[in-house]
Amino acid sequence: MALVPYDENVLPSLAKLHSASADFRFAERRIRLAQDWRGGGVAAVVWDAAVVMCMYLELGRVDLKNRTTIELGAGTGLVGIVAALLGADVTITDRSPALEFLEANVKENVPSHLQGAVRVSELTWGDRLERYPSGGYELILGADIVYLEETFSALLRTLEHLSSESTEVLLACRIRYERDERFLSMLGDRFSVQEVLYDSQRDVRIYRAVKLKEKERNSRTDSTRAHAGPDSGDRTRYRATRGSVSVSALPEDARGEDTPAVLGAAVVVTLIAVPTAIYLNEKNPEETKRTFTLNDYFNSTIRSRSYNMRWISDHEYLHTTREERLLLFNVSSEMGEDFLGETLGSFKAFDYLVSADRKFVCFLTNYSKTWRHSYTATYLVYDRENRKLLNTDIPHGVQFLSWAPVGNKLTYVWNNNVYMKSSPSSPAEQVTTNGSPLIVNGIPDWVYEEEMFSSNYAMWWSPSGRFLAFVEINDTEVHNIEYSWYGQGQYPETIVIPYPKAGTPNPTVRLFVVDTINSLRITELLVPSVLAARDHYLSTVTWATDMRIAVQWQNRTQSHVILQTYELSGETWNSTTEIYLESKTGWVGRFSPAEPVFKPDGSSCYYITSDSSGYKHIHHISGDTLTPITSGRWEVTDILKVTKDAIFYVSNEHNSHPGQRNVYKISVNGATHSLPVCLTCTLLEERCKYNSAYFSTNATYYRLSCSGPGLPLYTLRDSRGAGSEIRVLEDNKILESILQDIEMPGQTYGTLKISGFDDSAASLRQIQKYPLLIDVYAGPCSQKSDYRFRINWSTYLASTENIIVASFDGRGSGYQGDQIMHAIYKRLGTYEVEDQITAARHFIDLGYVDKNRIAIWGWSYGGYVTSMALGAGSGVFKCGMAVAPVSKWEYYDSIYTERYMLTPQENPDFYENSTVTGRAKNFNSVQYLLVHGTADDNVHFQQGAQISKALVNQQVDFESMWYTDEDHSLGGSAYEHVYVHMSHFLTKCFA
Repeated sequence: MALVPYDENVLPSLAKLHSASADFRFAERRIRLAQDWRGGGVAAVVWDAAVVMCMYLELGRVDLKNRTTIELGAGTGLVGIVAALLGADVTITDRSPALEFLEANVKENVPSHLQGAVRVSELTWGDRLERYPSGGYELILGADIVYLEETFSALLRTLEHLSSESTEVLLACRIRYERDERFLSMLGDRFSVQEVLYDSQRDVRIYRAVKLKEKERNSRTDSTRAHAGPDSGDRTRYRATRGSVSVSALPEDARGEDTPAVLGAAVVVTLIAVPTAIYLNEKNPEETKRTFTLNDYFNSTIRSRSYNMRWISDHEYLHTTREERLLLFNVSSEMGEDFLGETLGSFKAFDYLVSADRKFVCFLTNYSKTWRHSYTATYLVYDRENRKLLNTDIPHGVQFLSWAPVGNKLTYVWNNNVYMKSSPSSPAEQVTTNGSPLIVNGIPDWVYEEEMFSSNYAMWWSPSGRFLAFVEINDTEVHNIEYSWYGQGQYPETIVIPYPKAGTPNPTVRLFVVDTINSLRITELLVPSVLAARDHYLSTVTWATDMRIAVQWQNRTQSHVILQTYELSGETWNSTTEIYLESKTGWVGRFSPAEPVFKPDGSSCYYITSDSSGYKHIHHISGDTLTPITSGRWEVTDILKVTKDAIFYVSNEHNSHPGQRNVYKISVNGATHSLPVCLTCTLLEERCKYNSAYFSTNATYYRLSCSGPGLPLYTLRDSRGAGSEIRVLEDNKILESILQDIEMPGQTYGTLKISGFDDSAASLRQIQKYPLLIDVYAGPCSQKSDYRFRINWSTYLASTENIIVASFDGRGSGYQGDQIMHAIYKRLGTYEVEDQITAARHFIDLGYVDKNRIAIWGWSYGGYVTSMALGAGSGVFKCGMAVAPVSKWEYYDSIYTERYMLTPQENPDFYENSTVTGRAKNFNSVQYLLVHGTADDNVHFQQGAQISKALVNQQVDFESMWYTDEDHSLGGSAYEHVYVHMSHFLTKCFA
């Protein structure tokens, strides 16, 4: 849920190459450089590496005052000019054809009193080096000069000639290909190389190199020769130590010798539009763009479009048009065939379900929401052949309905009981009879829906549809939450929900399998004996074959899981293999355990769990043996598809940024697994850094979804061979056209550490100071700093109100390994809160944030962190807004809370110290807006009411807004109202 508003600079465009000039602001001066792409080629254009190098120099991490400096391959001269403006004595060099161009840019941008400190000189690498003093320079600069392999040897000779053992070399470059790695390897034989900055938005790295002493150079060269094999030229030998890493602060005793002590995590910053356009294309001075307004945010036309599809075979899918026509596409055809002959609107349907044999379509009408995922509806069955609705006797108010995976058998849940029909027209068979308000079958109760299954069903068909597994959940011992529904009546109604809170009685759960040929043949699958006598959960149910089913069971505090396999023998389901997984540092999985993904023959499966280093990776489970398939200091986020010869998955390995996602393929040949191949890493790299895929039945084709940071893009692709593109499904050209007339904010990514923030907004400080809003969630395994495209409230704040909006993933966040994620285990409200305060302090240190105008806001867990941060008495925040916050963890549900905090009986001190109410007295020094819906079934109104009560008891003046009969999401008119209200509150705070 990171803030990644639209940034027009990330869209694939070469417009900047063709601009006659480029504007920048560095060293408190405007710099305008002439460009000539057509006449001068690559040397006459400003590239991103030069911009990043200038920002690095301006950060003050390099001493430039009066230092004898030389820039190599200067091109337009931007780096050398900025170095001179910052106090260096600079020789700017390039080959002869570029000199006239260089001299003109220097004359235009270096003031007369500094002209004597800048010289333009011809230097062809490796040629007539005696014209330049050997070891005569204190600083050597080069931006984007590592790209032609035939120049590498000459460049290295030049660096060696110009350097002494005290010379500092700074190279800014993109590592595009293996050959670029080879240059770093060559450099590493003669220099000590350290990576000091990585700009993830531009994919530019800065390396600092210092010449080795002669003895070290000889030793390293001898070592390289001794270990070189026939293909050693293709291997990287340099050693680069990151100066900015995305890891949490480690305990002193947990650090290795090379581990920097950093408070580190990914940061995404939403920046105001005009001041942060570090690179500006030429445009008509009379051209003006309007800002993105709050009404724009509420306007549904200014939204990105996706492309809906449902695969129904390996080469066919269904697509619903904007006119609500249902079309059947064959991948080989360009046109869709009408699947119904009528629109979904003619049936007043909000969704549809197609039987496996395609003979029937079930239309869902009369939607009535229950909780987050659940609802009741009327299900109408349409006969495609006869083009008419059938009389099925399926009652109104059905809670869930599902077709079998073969044929047209179906099952549904009504009044908390499971029913089956062998065909739409056949009579229904009632499978269960004990359904009641306290006992539900085939669907989850409130807590299982919200925290374990994240869905509205708790039943699963076997592959052929012969068997149906379903869950019975019994809430008889669970305490109720009750709240008022005010409605329009003279008296309010009372809503009653069985809701287990931390440390209170939980629901009990049982799993059954029914034979659909004989609905009286129902068998219970027993929980493993080690868990049977104590509180436990059922986490996942997965069919391997018709005769084999895998079930995951967990202990109450979710520190271990048992993956139990059951096999059918005669008429009995017997437990067979059992896999036991345990976390020593926290909980198992990210939230609930990952679901195993079986091979098509059901013989074995693949499973995401933590490896020995604490990173989530794919493991192959065969029998009772787990074998790691992937590894590294990154994480696999999802297994998309498993076929007989391939695994397709998503990970954040590429570019070592936790917030990126790419699709990978591993080829499988028997027990042998190939190295992963990235299918998306080189596809539109600037636009598409957050990718996923949806595969056809046998994974021959897939929809590739690029979700950002540029405009979302959906394409249909062939998985065979090189994975060629078949056609574009949605490119969001309409949105692109709309946004051309709007001044949209930019964005930047970086890492925060004790010595500073590696960001791309250094030029902001040269203009003025801006208010800052920290947008926080910070719950366990959360991620705000990702690369997804979004248009949201932050877009308005940055574009129209000139407010910088930043999000920070600190300790407790996900996708960076268990050490970071489990840092808040048994201690919610500690490190994740401290890290937001620390982040705000570091933004102040960057120089462009007004320390007197800093705010924080969040929703749900983010509202809790906002409130805890404001109540910490840090003096950092002037104000904050908390929507639907937790106040005490004893008030929240058992599955979620105990996963991270254990029970209140096991961990009383941290429960007591993690309350917002306990910090009420510190709110006297801040402005606070508390927002809650009175019908919030998730974070109950009780939570906000208790915060209000505590603040009143401490005589704190604060603002509050209650939304009558609104739940956790504040829908309808309340949604717009709350953002308008928060906008007014923030404007007053920053006035």
